[in-house]
Amino acid sequence: MKIFISGMPKVGKTTLCRKIFENFKDKIKISGFLTEEKNENNKRVGFEIVLLPSEKRFLFASKEKIGNISYAGYYLNLSILEKIIEKVEKEIENSDLIIIDEIGKMEMKSYKFKSFIEKILELEINLIATLHREFISNFKNFEIIWLKRENFDEVYEKIIKKLWAGSLVVKRPADNREIGSSNLPRPMGP
Repeated sequence: MKIFISGMPKVGKTTLCRKIFENFKDKIKISGFLTEEKNENNKRVGFEIVLLPSEKRFLFASKEKIGNISYAGYYLNLSILEKIIEKVEKEIENSDLIIIDEIGKMEMKSYKFKSFIEKILELEINLIATLHREFISNFKNFEIIWLKRENFDEVYEKIIKKLWAGSLVVKRPADNREIGSSNLPRPMGP
């Protein structure tokens, strides 16, 4: 099962993914990453990628020059994103759930990221991903949930119920443990 969460900025997409991860991290094997704001003096200065499940943080986008590619006032460190992707790819077969936060415009600057998403869409894996609203039409064959502040709790409960109902969490026969080609836009070049 694949669920994509979209919505306007600041409605809680990353918070939702974080909450799902916290709920299930001790119950199933989760791989993937979160993209969280980096703030200084109550002002956003960049974004960090948080590798799951270790929760190690890596600076991905910054107002300071950390790479040669920029987008929306941030310099991007695409090599960090691509190293994270390599780590997640190695864990896919052993994972019960993949969380990708987010499939967004900054991430789509990387051909490796785009290829990774295309691969995930073809695999029989359980995925929860946040999706930039401008990419919704590229994922219309999958379940897309529109998140708003007003429906945050309802969306969270819906996803949790699907996980526990067996849509994403299943029994593996070996140990009876509870677990769980696209037309994407071209990456934006430098």
